[in-house]
Amino acid sequence: MGFHLAILRVTMRAKQAVRLPPFKGSLLRGALGHALKRLSPQVYTYFFETPIPPALTPFHLDQAPHPFILEPPLDEKTDYAPDDVFSFHLILLGNAISYLPYLIVALDGAGRSGLGTERGRFNLERMESVPHSDAKEGKPVLIGKEFIDEPEIKTKADMEAEAEKWEGQEWLRLVFLTPVRLQRHGKLTDRLDPETLMRNLLRRYSLLSQLHCGERLEEDFKGLVQEAKRSLKVVEHQLVWRDYQRYSQRQRQTLKLGGVIGTLTLFGELSPYRFFLKAGEYLHIGKQTTFGLGKYLVVSIPSFQSPITGHGF
Repeated sequence: MGFHLAILRVTMRAKQAVRLPPFKGSLLRGALGHALKRLSPQVYTYFFETPIPPALTPFHLDQAPHPFILEPPLDEKTDYAPDDVFSFHLILLGNAISYLPYLIVALDGAGRSGLGTERGRFNLERMESVPHSDAKEGKPVLIGKEFIDEPEIKTKADMEAEAEKWEGQEWLRLVFLTPVRLQRHGKLTDRLDPETLMRNLLRRYSLLSQLHCGERLEEDFKGLVQEAKRSLKVVEHQLVWRDYQRYSQRQRQTLKLGGVIGTLTLFGELSPYRFFLKAGEYLHIGKQTTFGLGKYLVVSIPSFQSPITGHGF
């Protein structure tokens, strides 16, 4: 099938009053990991300690990219009364989709064990397959304890078709919704440029495709990155640093989890990069994507005028 993924909207209902952190990505990842490890150490290893196969040795990876992404709710609500619900998205990549039954049991167990420092208990109420995270309605996969149907699959061809709406566009705006943690020269940066963006997008897509979908890509990634440096430029850079906090059970301390949010507008010959920009909307970009960091949307704009200088293009 080549590169493919499934997007699941998970809805949980509070059984008691509970306070959760504003950003729930770390909380959800930790709860899922603990429950999955108790359920099946082998499945846990694939999802959370993904081994690096020999074929990826040339990439000099510290760790392999994991086959899932959690997208926590963006509303930052903290206080939940009994019967309140919250929803988040679970994106499964390639081979990970076949492990959905394990993930359902693990999420149900995580909710019953309790979330947050107060261990507030939740019921896993439903799971829907959605075409994208902004979709208002989805196809039922699970209602209560009843499994309804397999999730819908989004393929590379689907994403290519979605990216066609940007054909002929010279301006595209990236809206970063959760902190993006990208490095330049080995350090986290708050200044993003076309070369850094495209190198990270292409590398992430290539690794996930090879590792979890069994598809080795033939594109000239080095050439595409160099061309992005020459032919694309940033005409608007309105990014600010945003810090979240998370508690590390392993390190027994509170850690900062920061990156840039805001908007960045690209100008130039965007045709070679349309698909990768679209894929990145689903895959996120940068570090800690399994927490939900690095989420962005691409907005098409017919022309551009700087809100700062008032100059147009």
